[in-house]
Amino acid sequence: MPISAEMIEMVLPQHTNTHGNLLGGQLVHWMDMVAALAAKKHCQQPVVTVSIAFLRFLQPAGVGNYIRLVATVTRTFNTTLEIEVECFIQNPIEMTPEKLNCCGYFTFMAIDKTGKPISVPLYTPETTEMQQKWEEAGKRRELRFTFSQ
Repeated sequence: MPISAEMIEMVLPQHTNTHGNLLGGQLVHWMDMVAALAAKKHCQQPVVTVSIAFLRFLQPAGVGNYIRLVATVTRTFNTTLEIEVECFIQNPIEMTPEKLNCCGYFTFMAIDKTGKPISVPLYTPETTEMQQKWEEAGKRRELRFTFSQ
């Protein structure tokens, strides 16, 4: 099974904009935190964020909503790994079913004590779905390199 991490946050007034909706920057912060947990868990080494790709905000979350963030390793490369983060929203008072709120892909680099890149442990997909995500991660990596040149 792929390495994953999960956390749950409650949207509080200090997390919202003037419309009472969760700030995008706050959500990205939480996503980066849970992605870092999954990356560190996989690498067993310090990691740093390299990039964020294909971030999509799908619907707003308001004060009192719960946000469940799930981060999963999709692929490893030499010194980096990609983490998929999905965020689900639920109104705990009305007990609404969870709905996908936001998703994106975070790339992390493993580093040594001096901050230099180091190799990450290999991740091998075990199911058809994991294999598909593994292949898609390779395409996203190619796009990142295309845009960075």
